[in-house]
Amino acid sequence: MSNFISEDDIEQSILDRLKKDPFNYDIIICDSDPSKRDDLNDGTGRSSKRECVLPFVMLESLKKINPTISESKLGELVLEYKKDYSGTDIVATNYNLYQMLRNNKKD
Repeated sequence: MSNFISEDDIEQSILDRLKKDPFNYDIIICDSDPSKRDDLNDGTGRSSKRECVLPFVMLESLKKINPTISESKLGELVLEYKKDYSGTDIVATNYNLYQMLRNNKKD
């Protein structure tokens, strides 16, 4: 019988390594069980499963790399990224959001 390594096996192995030294990452494990697809108590802090960002993680990260910008301004940016962009041209939307992150958001 041949050994089979699934993509999930690889992912779980990587997550296990990232939890340990020297990385010590705090890994958020989302329950992907289809029967729980409407359950928002999944540890991500999202208010909808359509949100593609983890709002608390994004806000904390933005505060670390932008210490001189007010938390309220950074919160506005997180809200902009949390919007439901379904029904838009996904390629154009992703490009615009990427450009906003990469080249500074302009008021």
